[in-house]
Amino acid sequence: MKKFCLRVVAFLLLQAFLFFAFVWDGNLSRETGYLAATLDKHKRLEQTRPPRIILIGSSSFAFGVRSDRLERESGRTVVNMGLDSSLGVDFILKR
Repeated sequence: MKKFCLRVVAFLLLQAFLFFAFVWDGNLSRETGYLAATLDKHKRLEQTRPPRIILIGSSSFAFGVRSDRLERESGRTVVNMGLDSSLGVDFILKR
């Protein structure tokens, strides 16, 4: 049994090594998914100065608000921080 357990551990370590060596990429700047846009949103938030309009909410803000039109009509910079509501209110507000 001990020999079997050692082989399982060795196999799992080998799998972990292969994953981190060939699959995993820690560079998030190349991500293109919906949640990866959070990086761009934070960058825009850091680069803009008040007065500005910051929209905080769920994906209905991210996909439902025409930020470009709101920006044009109000004359203020708009930062749309809308995220997926399944992340939870606490997570969204902390971001």
